[in-house]
Amino acid sequence: MPRNWRLALIVIIGLIGLAAVYVFQRTNYALFLLQAIGVPDPGENLVFGVTKTLRLVANDLICLGVLVSIFKEKSDRQVILAIFLVELFILLPLYLVLKLNLEGPSEISSPLLSFIHRLIVNPTLMVLTGIALAYQRFVHPS
Repeated sequence: MPRNWRLALIVIIGLIGLAAVYVFQRTNYALFLLQAIGVPDPGENLVFGVTKTLRLVANDLICLGVLVSIFKEKSDRQVILAIFLVELFILLPLYLVLKLNLEGPSEISSPLLSFIHRLIVNPTLMVLTGIALAYQRFVHPS
């Protein structure tokens, strides 16, 4: 299979994966997972945190797969991975602490937290990373 077809197929599969994560976002996988590992009565905050973490990881792993297949240079891949790790280990915990302490586990957020939710839990940050890397390649071709 030619490289362009393979790349197009990976992008299409990635878009289908992102759509699936979006469509099934209301499914409570976290509660099932927590009960499966032996947490008898997880609180709303724990279920909310695990749900958002699972969604972030699913979205970002799909985006990582697509971006790594598009950008072959080691430096690009390091930037993509660094942004994913910062999002996972710094931005997500910060969002969860703010959200749960200020508003609780409700799905409705204030405008500021809603913006942060869109940036972190949805694949917006990874999509912006791809656009930034593509723009960099356009402006400074190797």
